[in-house]
Amino acid sequence: MSNKKKRRQGAPRQVAERRGPPRASAEPEQRPGLFGGLFGNPVPASLSAMPNFRRSLGRGFLLVGSVPVLLLAPFLWTLVTWLGMLALGYVGPPSLPLNQASSIPPLSVGADLQGSLVLFGQPAGIVAVLPLLVLRALVVAVLAGLIVEGFERGSVSVTGVLRGLRALPIVLGGVILNLLFVILLVYAAAFGPGLGTLVQVLLPAAALWLLGFLPFVAVTERRSLPAALSRSAAGGRTPGGRQFLFSMMYLLLLTVLQAFTPPAGVTANPPLRTWIFALVVNFLHVGFFASFGFRWLVIRGSVPEPAHQPVRR
Repeated sequence: MSNKKKRRQGAPRQVAERRGPPRASAEPEQRPGLFGGLFGNPVPASLSAMPNFRRSLGRGFLLVGSVPVLLLAPFLWTLVTWLGMLALGYVGPPSLPLNQASSIPPLSVGADLQGSLVLFGQPAGIVAVLPLLVLRALVVAVLAGLIVEGFERGSVSVTGVLRGLRALPIVLGGVILNLLFVILLVYAAAFGPGLGTLVQVLLPAAALWLLGFLPFVAVTERRSLPAALSRSAAGGRTPGGRQFLFSMMYLLLLTVLQAFTPPAGVTANPPLRTWIFALVVNFLHVGFFASFGFRWLVIRGSVPEPAHQPVRR
């Protein structure tokens, strides 16, 4: 090989050595904005790990409608709620306690607080609501355990009840946090008719968005309360999942249904149409709750683990 060809072959290597390593791009790294940090990266719904609204609602309502225990339990709980309030001396219209008997927190927590204030007044009603919150957490935990078992096995048994009881401490912590959201909702009227109304609409949706998966996290995973809260919030922020809109849709649907509530005065024996309407509304509550459970079971494997904080000496 001639010296001229050798010089030609060695030239590219020498040029590369003179150029040195490739320089980093001068363009700054793009960071997500305010809403990108809250709701996750802008990913199309078709590419998201979260199932769409139609599939979530279809699987949730199908499970509740096909499992007799999940179908009858809300109806029985509605009856027990009404009889218990009558035994404590409740005097008022039956629409609120009947329609919110099986609702998802924070709606059910707000109904419990309002019922306690009507029964015991202030400030005794605020203290008396604490046993009601423990009972509410028990109902939510057991129902979440049955829903998870129904999706995993196609049927429910005592095992689902035991899984729900094991998750009771975490669910109780979430119920207490929902109570704080409800208390903030009471003071939202101080912001005026414009901003106050907006806060009263968005605050329950934010609570449901951040804490809606918490009962199912507690049932499916053994974690502390901070880790379970982090997992629930991270699940709500799944890119493209539109979990906040899903929570808002649930709240807006129930708000619209309140306008169609059959009129009933102050009575201890509600008419038949009031009972039928209440049973339909509570079926919607449990169906949406099961939809939340289905969404969590689908995205559970893709939700990032909470960051471990360094131990301070």
